[in-house]
Amino acid sequence: MGFTPTELSSRKKKIPKTRIATLPKPSIGLGDLIAKVATPIARFLRLPCIDKKTNELKPESPCQKRKEALNKIRAT
Repeated sequence: MGFTPTELSSRKKKIPKTRIATLPKPSIGLGDLIAKVATPIARFLRLPCIDKKTNELKPESPCQKRKEALNKIRAT
């Protein structure tokens, strides 16, 4: 049980074409890349730029300010 080429083309026209949504790539800044390596080291060295409660950089720390400055330079 097959379709003739004309029947097949008419059936294809009736099927709605849907677009697959593509998500944008998350942009990672140079500061984020460096922080992935440097934060565990800073945590091990018990540097004051790491918040003891969250284990993340303190927002007011010089380390966070450097990270934000480096994030302006986009890595690919």
